Amino acid sequence: MKSQNWWRTQGGKFYLTAVHSGSAAVEAYIYNNRLFCDFDDLGSGERVTITIPGALKIIDAMLRVKKSGHVTDKTIAISNGSDAVSDAMSMATDKGIARATTIDTTYVSVAAAGTIVLTSNAKADGDALVVLDIEPN
Repeated sequence: MKSQNWWRTQGGKFYLTAVHSGSAAVEAYIYNNRLFCDFDDLGSGERVTITIPGALKIIDAMLRVKKSGHVTDKTIAISNGSDAVSDAMSMATDKGIARATTIDTTYVSVAAAGTIVLTSNAKADGDALVVLDIEPN
């Protein structure tokens, strides 16, 4: 039987199940102590839901907007499936980088087989890469 963190010994990406509510492209994986979620065309009120195989804690969050993927006044928020983990990160600047300015330590833990959800506010489709610093819980 493998431990929930066996992927750390494998030397590569550990791909996760990620579902885009708008049915556009999405890829999520863990590499080292980071969870990456690369999505396209996340529209008004749409979400990306990532299933986590082992319990973890979210330490930090940032977002990098892809070239021509920005949308004025668009934001992305992170939750542990039910409760907000971070404040909203802006997608307003082309090729911009935004960092969560607050992380709610009450909700940073995600149980094994739990989910992390990225939720878009209103506005047009946007493309970005979200990077979460994580540690086993």
